[in-house]
Amino acid sequence: MKIVQIGTGGWGKNHARILSELGVLVAVCDSNLERSKEYGEKYSINYYESLDKLLDSEEFDGAFVVTPTSTHTEITMTLLEAKKHVFVEKPMTYKSSDGEKLAKLAEKNKVMLMCGYIERFNPAVNIVKKIVNEKKFGDLVMIEFHRENRIPPHIKDVGIIYDTSVHDIDTANWLFNDMPQVVFARAGKIKHEHEDFASIMLGYKNNKVAIISSNWITPKKEQK
Repeated sequence: MKIVQIGTGGWGKNHARILSELGVLVAVCDSNLERSKEYGEKYSINYYESLDKLLDSEEFDGAFVVTPTSTHTEITMTLLEAKKHVFVEKPMTYKSSDGEKLAKLAEKNKVMLMCGYIERFNPAVNIVKKIVNEKKFGDLVMIEFHRENRIPPHIKDVGIIYDTSVHDIDTANWLFNDMPQVVFARAGKIKHEHEDFASIMLGYKNNKVAIISSNWITPKKEQK
């Protein structure tokens, strides 16, 4: 398996390290040539500053897209059209319609498309999923998520819902094995360009509910 990585900032450094440790990383690409060169030399792999040059020069099976959200759709579409498997950091796209286009294109070209909802691989969440599936304590009827933190320094083009709350929305859907029938949400901004606090309620069938509270305002860090 040969994997390339598009984007080396923020979470990109973590993906590159793990992919290198797994022995599958063959090239990196970043519009910042200095950063691309830094990671290329660090892991002794080829490096590029444009996706077109990478596609023309490299033979690979799949790609990790770890770039700003505003670029995800175009980059991912190019890779899927080239019939490459693609992992995209969350949020996959700004618009759900763009996400649907990418999903249909992946299905058409018979390649895998996955988004980086890391909580599905959290050991604690997996324990809860097992308990829910086995109905060890009965049916799951309500979930509450609380996240507080300072804004991550690498987040520039999205607010807390796209960056943080999406994890809890996905986890709620996964644990309930369902999609919400009702959504209520309020959000606002106090210190940042995009929304930095949000309260979300997701209503599922049989009166099941998920309550999600997230903010980048309070001075402490909490994930509960």
